[in-house]
Amino acid sequence: MGLPLAAGDPAPLLAFLVTGAALAATVRAFVPEASISTLARVVALAFALRAAVAVVIHTVALWAGRGGFITGDDAGYAALAWGFAQYLHGRPEPPFVPPHWNGAAYQFGPFTYLEAAVFYVFGPRVILVEFLDAGLASASIVFVYRIARAILGRPAATATSWILAVHPSLILWSALNLREALAYLTASLTLWILVELRRTRRVSLALALIAMLMFAKEVRGFAFAGLALATVTAAAAIPSRARGSTVLRVGGAIGGAAAIALLVAAALPGRPLAPYLLSLEAIRQAMANEARTAFHPPRPVVASDGDTFVVNSRPTGGSLVVPFGESELPTYLGSAAPSRAVDPGRSEPRVVVARPPARIELADGEVGPSGL
Repeated sequence: MGLPLAAGDPAPLLAFLVTGAALAATVRAFVPEASISTLARVVALAFALRAAVAVVIHTVALWAGRGGFITGDDAGYAALAWGFAQYLHGRPEPPFVPPHWNGAAYQFGPFTYLEAAVFYVFGPRVILVEFLDAGLASASIVFVYRIARAILGRPAATATSWILAVHPSLILWSALNLREALAYLTASLTLWILVELRRTRRVSLALALIAMLMFAKEVRGFAFAGLALATVTAAAAIPSRARGSTVLRVGGAIGGAAAIALLVAAALPGRPLAPYLLSLEAIRQAMANEARTAFHPPRPVVASDGDTFVVNSRPTGGSLVVPFGESELPTYLGSAAPSRAVDPGRSEPRVVVARPPARIELADGEVGPSGL
């Protein structure tokens, strides 16, 4: 807490204390009396670790001239939330204005609205949102503990909570200005409600489960699909002798199937399920690239008839690979070249004129059309 205080900003300390008090209330409300002391220590450690990592990353990113951000997505959420908050204040700042919001309208959702609410009241203090994320992620440990305790017993639940508290990647993603912490809490709370519903079969829990599934759809679409499938599975696993088992099974199956259908219909109107499922890997790769959490080899350039490529080769290493059929011979510097690979051990530009269905795969560091 000394880092923001040294910068003259007491708001993070206040946010830390308020969030900590809310976590203490959560533990007392949802944890059995015999386990409160143990789980309170676990949650306190989890929150302290996440808050400390958030402050350090934010401070270092400020010193490095990155505005307090490191992934790109965290800066995007903050920019959209601040633009939305300014719009609500009656001081719109183009290009963050409706209807396109600088091309970021697709990012509107529960997390963006939550961050915009913080910015609306306190101004663009991203560290406050990061503390909130740390609190949300720490609260999810409470519900995972309840799930593990109901299924596996108290010792396993305690071990699980300690693992979640100190797991490095969970700490990192909960300390950034991202929606992962909200997704953690949404998923854990939904599954806990599902476990409690199978145990008590209360109508209020059924309604809460439906509400959480709808909320999960807005937080993370694929998480919503997984939770809906879990609902169907849990409904099918209800013992046949349980009171109202037939109603719960049929209702759970119909509700889960309807939830999945709603996801597909909302995401891709008019498209069948198979193409949507096949596109999930492409969506995952695109998200990983945008968040700079994955590396994928350069994708091949699909050439059309008459396309011209000017390739600046590196002096050493790499190759320009051009797969082609027997009748389709690319032309390098005006002469036919039947080879499938070209040695780029020269620095002068090379002109490639390709005939379809040639695919031109550029080596690392080479430049193709439009900088690709």
